[in-house]
Amino acid sequence: LNTKVASGKATSIREVGSMASIVTPMTPAQAKSQLCKPGSRRKKTEATIVAEQRRIHCKNSAAQMTEVVAKSGNTEFLATLVKDLLFGLGEGDKDSKVKERQKRRETAELHCASLVSALIEQLLAFEENRGQVSATSGGVEAPESKSCGDHKLVAIISTLGVFCEASPVLLAQHLDTVLPYLKADNLVSRDDESAILTVVSKMISRIAPILTNAEVERLSEGHVGDDLLKITY
Repeated sequence: LNTKVASGKATSIREVGSMASIVTPMTPAQAKSQLCKPGSRRKKTEATIVAEQRRIHCKNSAAQMTEVVAKSGNTEFLATLVKDLLFGLGEGDKDSKVKERQKRRETAELHCASLVSALIEQLLAFEENRGQVSATSGGVEAPESKSCGDHKLVAIISTLGVFCEASPVLLAQHLDTVLPYLKADNLVSRDDESAILTVVSKMISRIAPILTNAEVERLSEGHVGDDLLKITY
């Protein structure tokens, strides 16, 4: 699938497949073997194992999604996939009960929320690692390594933008994490900077209508307005 996406041939949900086909999920047995190793002081409960398994699965999924986006250079296939996952459930299934469809949709929303959280963790880890590399190298980084890092940053933020486009509420609680990228000082190339600013600006415009008055007032007291004016003019 990665080869198809990277070549730009996969453009529809039927070609890309379901969310599960993008990633290689860890089996329950594999998760349990990692979480309940011999010699552990306390055996984890089944519920804890399942929760940890889901966290690992979402972390792996997020990593693979950003990798595919970085290689393909576009997010159209992923946007179609996420929208179908959130809003396509039950289509063509007239015999399904409303409650069953609603339950599946709620499950999909929770899964997407977990994926967004995993992407945010990936973003924070990337920035932490970038800071450490800069400190150890004296601020001088090999061109190839820097270019790869720049593209990865764009891929992570672009993937977050896909989920925000599908359902802005998924990114609402993470707005403070992405706002700093609006300052146009992300230490990347001009093209990558432009790509980041475009995605973040769209995310803000989509999240703004669902913010509370208190949240809007808090943002207006900050530097968001100044940052928007700066990148516009």
